[in-house]
Amino acid sequence: MVHFNASPLCMFVSQSSFSGHTYASRRASPLSLSLSLCVGCTLCWLYTDTPWCLSTQVTTTTNLVVLDTVHFLQSSLGTMHDMRATTNDPSAMPTETPVNSNTLSSPLDYLRQGEAYSQRGYQRMAIDIFNEGLSKLSSSSDPYYAQLERAKNDAEERDNKRIDFISMLPLDIVMHIAPRLIHEGCPLRDDRFTKHHSPLFVSKTWRQRFLEASYLYVEVEDVYEWSPNFLSTLIQFAPFINSIMLTVQGIPFEGLWSMGVSFPSLKKLSVTLFPNNLDANHPPAPFEPERIMEGLRMVGDTLTHLKLYYHSPTTSAATISLQSVLDTCPHLTALDIMRVDPDLSSTPTTITFPRLTMLELDILDETPVSNDVVTQLLRKLPCLESFSMNRCVDKMILATFLDHCPSLRYVGFGAITPDDDDNDESDDDNNLQEKKNSWTRSARRYENVSPGKMKLELENLPEDPFSAAELVTILNHYSPVLEALRIDAQIEDAPERADAYLRLDHVKELVVTLPDPMEVDNDMTSIVRLPGFILRHTPNVERVAIRQWQADAAAFQVMTQLSQLKDVQLVVDYVDQNNNETPSIFTFLEHHKSLGTESTLEKLDIHAMSTETTSAPLYGIERLSNLRELHIRADFPLTISQISSKALKKAAETCPQLTTLSLDADEVISDKVMYALCQFKNLKELHVKADTISAAGALSCLACRKLQVLEISCLNDIRVVFPVLKTGIPKVYSIVHD
Repeated sequence: MVHFNASPLCMFVSQSSFSGHTYASRRASPLSLSLSLCVGCTLCWLYTDTPWCLSTQVTTTTNLVVLDTVHFLQSSLGTMHDMRATTNDPSAMPTETPVNSNTLSSPLDYLRQGEAYSQRGYQRMAIDIFNEGLSKLSSSSDPYYAQLERAKNDAEERDNKRIDFISMLPLDIVMHIAPRLIHEGCPLRDDRFTKHHSPLFVSKTWRQRFLEASYLYVEVEDVYEWSPNFLSTLIQFAPFINSIMLTVQGIPFEGLWSMGVSFPSLKKLSVTLFPNNLDANHPPAPFEPERIMEGLRMVGDTLTHLKLYYHSPTTSAATISLQSVLDTCPHLTALDIMRVDPDLSSTPTTITFPRLTMLELDILDETPVSNDVVTQLLRKLPCLESFSMNRCVDKMILATFLDHCPSLRYVGFGAITPDDDDNDESDDDNNLQEKKNSWTRSARRYENVSPGKMKLELENLPEDPFSAAELVTILNHYSPVLEALRIDAQIEDAPERADAYLRLDHVKELVVTLPDPMEVDNDMTSIVRLPGFILRHTPNVERVAIRQWQADAAAFQVMTQLSQLKDVQLVVDYVDQNNNETPSIFTFLEHHKSLGTESTLEKLDIHAMSTETTSAPLYGIERLSNLRELHIRADFPLTISQISSKALKKAAETCPQLTTLSLDADEVISDKVMYALCQFKNLKELHVKADTISAAGALSCLACRKLQVLEISCLNDIRVVFPVLKTGIPKVYSIVHD
């Protein structure tokens, strides 16, 4: 039995028809039809044994009723489809109306074409057509003269009507419209304000409605003094400003508030303080915790997110008291702070801070923190989900975090650096949304982690690095909930065999950044064993990334045994081609080729560092049945001598699911390589990056017929081709540096 939600279809069938009575015609107009109703669904209902909400057999009469309904729906949907196509395409006209006015031969033609334009909302074009038709008539006594005149007057009346829908719509609907119109992700600042916030200047009513329904985001960068012009703009919109991001040079940030600006709606504040090292006449601004706290007291009652950074070579051991910050800003849910003293010993034991869910602490070398201070801090944060700190007297305190905060979903220890995907410093308009998202960077760290699971990040500690035994102890502690593991630390002497007591069955993502060999004094042999050692304990891992240096043979061997592996990122510097028994990237690829359609590999990212290996940088990528994304980064030019068109063709023909391709090369991607990309018949997304990409090479992307997204990044100026590319590719993104 097939069930349907209530629909206007019920209007076509009288209640008596289900009991076999004569069909009473109550046919609704096409405008009353629910266009989301699928004719196929109606047919499906027709051929089921039992109609909707009844258990009796469908009678012959009912079948005829439904069949009649189907026919009516088909004709109505066809009519609406034609009308919709005409409305969406300005060049489309009803078939009975001439498109070219030069072909109009009678007053009736002018009348029809003008009415067609008018019905579609093009009143000015309709008026022009009517005027042209009137001018062709020799006398006002012509029977069509009055009709053309009346149609023209109707079009003029429609053209003079304006509906202020923003004022008429309910506020909750305007709340959804406002971000799309005023570009909520774009900051309020001098050079972009008019461009991205122009709807605020349509009328006073629009401004009031938009500001009631949305909020503004302010970004002030590299400020050496507070500009009166900018302050006047802030004063005007201050009641509606929700977020402020400040980067000030040598001046106190609280000066913004001392000039009479009030921000009653301010929720998020990010302040980065730099000393003014560019002005020799003024010494660097000292770090003054008391002045910073004075500024926070002016806005602390409304803040929910706070970030305080101070970058200075000063040797001062002055710190900001975490206790003072929490008392001044009682509603904080997220806090990221440098030069902080996290000691909460003066707080009564019964007081906790349940609102705080994200905390990042950067502690000075001169003010080490004991285990007792950290333990006491965590006990007062019962709802903490994200916690990171750069150092502690005893690094093994890390193994106790879950004992005090069982709701943790992210833990970082050491000088945590953002993921590559978050490290975007471009100032292009397209990246402004990413800047806005920096407010929630910590939340994004575990947004893909399953409920009840967590992510652990370990950064290098140069003064006191983790040993392999300490790493095993920490991983054992987190293993019941650990789903994502990232290690960017130099850990030596990793065991060559699996640990019998270590189980990482829940880990789905493993990212290991090996140290740069140029920065390592010891032999790299024991260091590169780390990825292989961890992989022996992660049977269900789906994503593996080994960055900056090549993994050893053991890691490649273990990866061939992982049945869930979908996403792989590797660095390849050399391959011992004379020793076929040594596992390498070839071993890994051959394994997945042999699996055929059973291969789980969907995404492959290769960083090729050297051209010494034959077939670099593709390394024989072919016959990977389920590969959907391929990313190649080469530390050498991509020319036809390095990456043959034959290899590209074979990859294109034998990887039918490949829809995303990325090429990132040193110096140049040659025209012949660009031309060869058209062989990827199913390619929908293409990213190319090099110092030089020719205009001809860029234009060749039009040969990829199914391409939906194209991103080109180069140093030479080829902006002249982008309008041409946009005629054939829906989304074209470009980063061109003069």
